[in-house]
Amino acid sequence: MEELRMLNPWWRDGSVKEDLAKPYRRRVFLEIVKGLEKSQIQVITGLRRVGKSTILYQLVDHIIKAGVSPLKVLYYSFDLFGVGLRDILREYSQLTGINWETERVYLLLDEIQKLEGWSSWIKLLYDTHPNLKLILSGSSSLHLEEEASANLAGRYMLHKIDPLSLVEFLELKAGGRVNVDNVDLWIDELRANLRDYLMRPFPEIVNWTDELRIREYIRESILEKVIKSDLAPYGLNPNRMMELLSLLYSYPGMYFNANSLSKELNMSKKTLYKYLDYMERTYLIKLLRNYRPSLRVSSRKMKKVYPYHWSLLQGLGTGPEEGLLLETVASSILDAPYYWRESAREVDFILIERGSLIPVEVKARRDLKGDDLKGLIHFMKRFGVSRGYVIFQGEDFTREYGGFEVCGISLLSLCAKGRSVIA
Repeated sequence: MEELRMLNPWWRDGSVKEDLAKPYRRRVFLEIVKGLEKSQIQVITGLRRVGKSTILYQLVDHIIKAGVSPLKVLYYSFDLFGVGLRDILREYSQLTGINWETERVYLLLDEIQKLEGWSSWIKLLYDTHPNLKLILSGSSSLHLEEEASANLAGRYMLHKIDPLSLVEFLELKAGGRVNVDNVDLWIDELRANLRDYLMRPFPEIVNWTDELRIREYIRESILEKVIKSDLAPYGLNPNRMMELLSLLYSYPGMYFNANSLSKELNMSKKTLYKYLDYMERTYLIKLLRNYRPSLRVSSRKMKKVYPYHWSLLQGLGTGPEEGLLLETVASSILDAPYYWRESAREVDFILIERGSLIPVEVKARRDLKGDDLKGLIHFMKRFGVSRGYVIFQGEDFTREYGGFEVCGISLLSLCAKGRSVIA
């Protein structure tokens, strides 16, 4: 198996080349390294082009530098070849002389969801060969998170990789390391890089400047790759899928109305819901439900649809107007499960932290007026919440409105500090 030798050059060279194990380590890398000390399988998932394969090569580099023989580290990508796992292990032993059934071997498998019946194979290996350290990666939750949860319960740790944070963007672009416990020390540098970050938060394109090239990269390497490659085995029409995606991306935060959409697209509601489900599970969109204290009621209410990440909008055009872009950025970073709407009143995002409700409104303004906070204040009164947040284009503030505390969060603060900016 010539491809096995090509995919594992460290067997011959004794080390991993820098162009594979790139020097910049994302923060999630340290979490995965800690996971290597545990017995569980490490499962890495996330959107395409966020750097999952690079992290796997960095793990190989880390393992070898920790003193493990390069021959005992096996990497394989099912995105490239359709060979069975049993054949891979058999060929591995023949090539290296390592008995994988008895010796401590690190097995890193990329795009594992493309291996038919993968979770059954992995469960068998984990249960019968505790000498193996299993590290899996995939860019689709269709058969990764879902099957892991169903068949590998208690046997794995999940690491979800997102596009770069603003801090990571700055570190990768300019070098050095930012102290995330005090990002205010780098606030001027972060502010100067905010616009570029919003356009290209993927490791490969951090230093690109051609906007057309960036849009083509996102369309071809992410959107079309997911639709034409990841979803191809499921009998979905890629043209109809792209048509639906274009419609959903045209107005981030739209209410999903199956009746009107099915008529507009001349598509049955059953097919429409099927496409929506696949889009959600391949990190193309995210769905928010209308918050109600009763989960049963929430699930029946109309859902709102956002792109999984704001950067994906560029793959189908130049992006929405400023207000919708700000709302989409907030949706991506906060990853809220709910919004709230009742009659004419609405709050964009509802988070639940340690049992407490956290309402967050988004306004595309620099100066807020009292009317801008009516929905937020009403929600706080209705549900007994003492603090709410508004993300806007001005400067951070904390003010009292009628006995309720409202914290204003700038776009810069949201991107620089992430979800932690919401206390």
